Amino acid sequence: MRDLVKDYLGRQVSRRSFISKATAAGFSFAAVRSSLEALEPIVRAETIHSNSATSMTTTKTFSGTGGELLAEQIRAAGTRFVFICNSSGMGPLCDAVVDRPDVQFIQGVSENQAVAMADGYAKATGQASFACFSRVGGPIASANMYNAMKDRTPIVIVTDHMDSQADGRDGHEDLDDWLDAFKQYTKWRWLVKEGNRIPEWVAHAYKVSSTAPGGPTFVRIPRNVLYQSNLKAEIFSRESISVPMDITPNPKHIERAAQMLIEAKSPILHVGHEVTVSGGRAALVELAELLSIPVTQGWSWAADFPTDHPLYLGGYLDPMRFPDPIDLFLNLGTNLPDPGSSPTAIPRTAKIIHARVDSRQLGADYPVDLAIVADVKETARALTVAVK
Repeated sequence: MRDLVKDYLGRQVSRRSFISKATAAGFSFAAVRSSLEALEPIVRAETIHSNSATSMTTTKTFSGTGGELLAEQIRAAGTRFVFICNSSGMGPLCDAVVDRPDVQFIQGVSENQAVAMADGYAKATGQASFACFSRVGGPIASANMYNAMKDRTPIVIVTDHMDSQADGRDGHEDLDDWLDAFKQYTKWRWLVKEGNRIPEWVAHAYKVSSTAPGGPTFVRIPRNVLYQSNLKAEIFSRESISVPMDITPNPKHIERAAQMLIEAKSPILHVGHEVTVSGGRAALVELAELLSIPVTQGWSWAADFPTDHPLYLGGYLDPMRFPDPIDLFLNLGTNLPDPGSSPTAIPRTAKIIHARVDSRQLGADYPVDLAIVADVKETARALTVAVK
């Protein structure tokens, strides 16, 4: 047992092999389980030390199966929970996680549930989450991938793919091109063909997904590549794939916006999910109170402004009963109100200031008087200073 413990702590044998060899030597399962529980603090301490050392460098070299490379990369990216459903396709990852107790599975009964749980976890923590399942579950999971894309939720989704030697045959449970089917529901997608590049593409998926504006990314890995052994690759640290997006606004634009707000007789503030994502709720409240400006909530998964605040009016309507006819529409962190089949939902006589990180949506439905590409929290802070 002493030699077996030494090999286990030295990562010469896996947790599964430890159990198998100890029971074969005559130890009861209860005794083996007790031994593993006693070793757990040591394993956890070594993991923390290893992760701390890794965080000081950009990459580290690792050798193992495709599943182990995948497990090591999601660990390095900061993933603690793997949201999964009944999934034979993820067998190599499941085998790898046995020896990585700091990574835990949370299982759903359907692929769409796995994505939904990952979506909720990412929203609650503000960090990219990870979901995986067998490839044939893609279509049912796509409904919640669509929701995540609409909300710009950072989720990395991984499935297996047909064995590389069977590719292009339109086989059972397969399509010749799985990526194109998910093009509208994902921010980025990729098919990994070389086992030693699994960490590279999974790390890229985390980077793209977590960089504002966020959104789900989709990676497929052939099953034979996941089972491939003796692969060697670099594992990317969490710091190396993090892209800070706390962009400060142009001071000239802030001065102009502050002047427009001061001169407006009946302005309104419309807010959305980038307020919550940026951590800018408190800064937004300070700005609204400084101007005594009424606030409406855009379509969002979060309450981006306190719903019990005296300045809060609820959802935006056209026309609003209060305030008087709007002469300035300040839109922070969301799309401008959808006019639907009507020509406009914002009075054409009103000036429009639109500020958010997602530049693609600036002035998409209306001509704007001032567009600002910047972090919403930084914008609210700068406007408060400028108005003062």
